[in-house]
Amino acid sequence: MKGKSDIDCVIFFNNLETMQEHKDNLEKSKKNLKLCLQNYCNRSNLSLSCWDETPFAVKAKVTLNNVSDASFDVDLLPTFNADIESKSGLSKLELKLIFKIV
Repeated sequence: MKGKSDIDCVIFFNNLETMQEHKDNLEKSKKNLKLCLQNYCNRSNLSLSCWDETPFAVKAKVTLNNVSDASFDVDLLPTFNADIESKSGLSKLELKLIFKIV
């Protein structure tokens, strides 16, 4: 699948608890992910190019330095852990039933 694969990474932010918080912090979260990826590549034998963003993700091309054909696309998708079970007080069985109905 050379030339057709990419890496999709879903990143969970533990400091967010609701969808509204996630929406309010999405741009900041994407900016922080971009900085983290840049910092990692600066300390590694990797380089970045082709930055792009979608409403929900940060996208980049990562290349192994000195190896022109060793590159891959990375999509970083920030989200939060919606711990419905502990927040709702419902059991796993009750939640499964609700989601089947919906």
